[in-house]
Amino acid sequence: APWRDLPKMLLHIHITLADGSCQQIVSDTSWRTSTGPLVFEGLRNGEIYDARQEKPGWLLPEYNDSKWDAARVVPGP
Repeated sequence: APWRDLPKMLLHIHITLADGSCQQIVSDTSWRTSTGPLVFEGLRNGEIYDARQEKPGWLLPEYNDSKWDAARVVPGP
């Protein structure tokens, strides 16, 4: 199907703080990627979730993601 492809994402957040200063968060190759517990998803067929593939604590700042791959820059749609 034309909407099926490898997952991609782009993030560019521009934040204006109360003091007027600005910060930006931009996705790039410093981001890390890994597989997860969602092993199948389908528009009409639902999803398959394998909890054995969870990575406990991955949201915590001290999580060791050194074995994860670096994100790749790819062309947009």
